[in-house]
Amino acid sequence: MISTDNPACATPQRRLVLFTLTLGIATVVVTFLWNSLHKTDWIGQLLGWNGVLAVGMVNLLFVALVVIYSTVRRDPLIVRSVVACLILPAYAAAVNILTFHAASLEMPLFDATFARWDAALGLDWPAFARWSAEQHVIRTYGIFIYAYWYFLAPLLLIVHAMVRKDLARLERIVGFIVVSGVFTVAIGSLMPAASVFAHHGISDEFARYLNSAVDANYAKVYAAMRNSEPISLMDVAHGTVTFPSHHTLIGVAAILFSMHSLRFALLMVPPSLAMIFLTPTMGGHYFVDLIAGAALAILCFIGINRLARAG
Repeated sequence: MISTDNPACATPQRRLVLFTLTLGIATVVVTFLWNSLHKTDWIGQLLGWNGVLAVGMVNLLFVALVVIYSTVRRDPLIVRSVVACLILPAYAAAVNILTFHAASLEMPLFDATFARWDAALGLDWPAFARWSAEQHVIRTYGIFIYAYWYFLAPLLLIVHAMVRKDLARLERIVGFIVVSGVFTVAIGSLMPAASVFAHHGISDEFARYLNSAVDANYAKVYAAMRNSEPISLMDVAHGTVTFPSHHTLIGVAAILFSMHSLRFALLMVPPSLAMIFLTPTMGGHYFVDLIAGAALAILCFIGINRLARAG
């Protein structure tokens, strides 16, 4: 058993953990309420009620671990670790479902606005797409970095903090994931965009040659989502929020949360930068989406750290 004198156990960031749990639970509740009132059962269609049961079982397992290691085997390090991650399974499922309900708000599309912002910054998306298509390494490996590092980066951050028994950092990482996800969905629902490929007249054949995760056809898929029509999960497996770019947000977070260790940073930074670089073409994002994603990541990182220091 680990001693309670361990600094990692002695200084829980109670305000941060309580805030994270409260916001995570609120996200789950809002998702279920919205789903029950909406004409489309996005939970049943995209996750499946067997999936809901699986997520619930994982959360019950977490609760059981907290009870066991609080009363029977008494290990405050394990308790604090599990409590930090307690809301993640349910929150991750809920916040993704929430993006589909948010799309049905049918807010005005911002494609033209984002394209103008790109142009005002001197950023030529079609030229970048054509250059990317000429690069064999991007066409061959880009989609794998873009798709898989998005999930691996936060997982490695969490595992590394647990292995190092740095529970203060673990609580900040989980808090960042929950807070930044809520902000991403909120902003994305108010400023939606359909397809950078469609807006710039990029053909589906070009998108397939580039091996991108999306193509011009996504505009039709997004229109169906806005109308609450049935869609295939595979059509939106990469996500539904354009602005801000959540891939960029995760990439910047991976960099910020790994800077405490040179060796860990050497593992996290290169693929994170590569994912961010690939986001415009592989994920069908305007350049301003990346700027907004990076800005939101930095703001959430600062906010979470201030909340953590508050005790």
